[in-house]
Amino acid sequence: MKRKISALVLIAVMLIAAMGCGKGSDNNNETTSDTTVANEKEETYPAEAGGEVTAAGKPEMVRVVVNGTIFTEENGRDEFEKELEEALGLDVVFEQQAHTGYADAVLDIFVSGEWPDVVLLSAEQYAKYVEMGVLWDMTEAYDNADFQSRLVSDINEDLKINGVLYGFSPNRGNGCVTYVKKAWMDAVGITSLPTTWGEYYDMLLKFTNEDPDGNGVNDTYGVSAARLIGEEAPYTNFLPEFYQDAYPDFLMDESGVWYDGFDTEAMTAALGRLQQGYQDGVIDPETLTQGTGDVRNKFYADTFGAFSYWAGTWNSNIINGLTARGLSGELEILAPLEETGYFLERQTYVWAITTACENPEGVFEYFLEPMLDGGEVQFLWTYGAKGTHWNDIAETVAAGNKEYTYEEGEFHMLPSPENSETLLSRNHLDPLLVIAHLSEEYTVETADEAMVSSSQYFMEHAVSAPLPAGSELVNKYSSELWSIKREVIQQVVVQNKDVEEWMQYYRDNTDAMTAEILAQLNE
Repeated sequence: MKRKISALVLIAVMLIAAMGCGKGSDNNNETTSDTTVANEKEETYPAEAGGEVTAAGKPEMVRVVVNGTIFTEENGRDEFEKELEEALGLDVVFEQQAHTGYADAVLDIFVSGEWPDVVLLSAEQYAKYVEMGVLWDMTEAYDNADFQSRLVSDINEDLKINGVLYGFSPNRGNGCVTYVKKAWMDAVGITSLPTTWGEYYDMLLKFTNEDPDGNGVNDTYGVSAARLIGEEAPYTNFLPEFYQDAYPDFLMDESGVWYDGFDTEAMTAALGRLQQGYQDGVIDPETLTQGTGDVRNKFYADTFGAFSYWAGTWNSNIINGLTARGLSGELEILAPLEETGYFLERQTYVWAITTACENPEGVFEYFLEPMLDGGEVQFLWTYGAKGTHWNDIAETVAAGNKEYTYEEGEFHMLPSPENSETLLSRNHLDPLLVIAHLSEEYTVETADEAMVSSSQYFMEHAVSAPLPAGSELVNKYSSELWSIKREVIQQVVVQNKDVEEWMQYYRDNTDAMTAEILAQLNE
């Protein structure tokens, strides 16, 4: 037992060293010595955790670390949790972390020694934690799950690492399409959607240099986005027409050899397009620092005309945001440009069981597997608790300036407990993306035409983004590499520096690290 505890202590120290050399960007000034953490873990880590435990049937309690993709406490999580516990017949303890800074929060939990049974991870986190050896092999449990016979899409094959599945997702990843304001197209005389990069860029120039919003002032932009490069995979999805086939991470070619996707001709060309767009003024200059909420608000305020954002539910949300401000909600969806030919679907979040879980087989069978039971439990994960998140009684509910009247027995979502201006749309599972549908008895209609059509259109043209590379050296150098990548992008795009010169700067400062990484990945 002491050897097992020591091994887990070593994993914690490796996590600190390999996953960014400490805390993330929100806490760069906080550091902890490896020796101190190791000593604290040996004292605090539960002696029985991490042992070779055989399945003990149904667990009494499951500790679960999640982010804001589940209803938050302010939005009625306690009511959802209560109904879920009743349906599952076990105690579920949600340890919900803030959506922003979630990766750092999860790392803190692992370093503390108080490992959960279940953790929700991004694709990047998943690859890193698999490399660290802290996730349970669920291949057999997943393959034998009852929901296998009802799967309509099995994306989880893409999550296997060396043939082993360490986590699964109940939803497809979704991705972004580019919404274009039809009123702006009409205002500048564009009669058909662009199909090539040249046509797309001409549209952005018209949106920028003419008066598409009709206010008599030259104060508009063609496009805006949450940063010039994304914070997480697939990185390029908020400016896809500019990046096209460039992908700024480690990639595997058709022969199975890894290479650095940032150091490619495709990335050099993408930087040139971004530089041109920024210097011509078609890209909102605040794109460098703003978040997704800032961009949505600007779109609703009629500041720019082309918006790359999530397909499905967000199509309706955007329409509602525009119409609530008295603007036209008529949007066109741009097809993938001829130069690319596809939309990029992100690798979605992953549910994983840690190696500290005493009864991983039982936790999978009684907590994770019912998430796709097609019935009561899946319905809870999809819509939440009756009376808090949805209802089916005769009533009139108000959200913002609108009222909605429903008849007895008519299913409807309720206003958000946190923000009564907004109607809820779903809980954790997205009915448009879930990989095993609800049974006919539990199926309800909540998606409108805009949600369904944009989701279907995306899926028809989507290819999966690559699973992030996972290795000890990727984890060790990731933070430094991304810092240099972002510096290159800022210097080229914002400061208008020479593209080739700064690509050489990238090589000069990363070649040693990338050579080590590629050697390890290609072993």
